[in-house]
Amino acid sequence: MNKNYSINLYYGYQEGECGIYHAFEATDPLENCDDNKIEDLLSEMLDTTPDDVNFNCDSMCIRIPDSLVKRIQEDAITAMRNN
Repeated sequence: MNKNYSINLYYGYQEGECGIYHAFEATDPLENCDDNKIEDLLSEMLDTTPDDVNFNCDSMCIRIPDSLVKRIQEDAITAMRNN
């Protein structure tokens, strides 16, 4: 049985003279996360501030692909065997 794993994907975007710029941050959905700190981080990545009228941010929960989960599990097993 495959267990589904997911992340919270936070994304910030800012419209500029040359288009729309994006920034992303992933967090564990099972841990408490300070949305304001994430908003500050995303705006900093975009060289702006959270109160800039051209800056927006949001979040969504997305599933991690099974192939990536499998690779992480295999890497963990390999690391445990090498220690």
